[in-house]
Amino acid sequence: MTREAVDTLALTRPLGRIMTDLVDELGETAAFYVREGGRRICLYRCFASSPIGYHVEEGAELPMDRGASAHVLMAFTGGVGQRYDAIRRDGFHVSYGERNPDANAIAVPVFGQADVFVGALSITGPASRLVGATIDAGIEGVRKSAERLSRNLRGR
Repeated sequence: MTREAVDTLALTRPLGRIMTDLVDELGETAAFYVREGGRRICLYRCFASSPIGYHVEEGAELPMDRGASAHVLMAFTGGVGQRYDAIRRDGFHVSYGERNPDANAIAVPVFGQADVFVGALSITGPASRLVGATIDAGIEGVRKSAERLSRNLRGR
């Protein structure tokens, strides 16, 4: 789904609150990405307060071949193969140093009206912090936030 196809007002209202809550809960930077052609676009970003973090600005265009959000975007926009089958089955993806060797990330899909895929909600943090049990807690936290956002977009 492209930036133009996203109902910006419907997305913006709940997304700001949900991402702020997610950052407060997990202490890592949160972002929302959409696919636009062969690139992923960071539409929204909520930075963690930690002095050590991962920073990508809103509007940044990133490649689709690496990173948790890229793989989630690929899985739900026609990606073929075992990796994408697993993401669709599990409902999340974790990347370990794929785009930046010092950062790990967790991403999950967000769905709107009629269960149409809208984009990927993610958290990213230093590999020294976002690892082990923190990954497990992060998956659950991001998943709950994405479900909350999906409910808002469906008008529930």
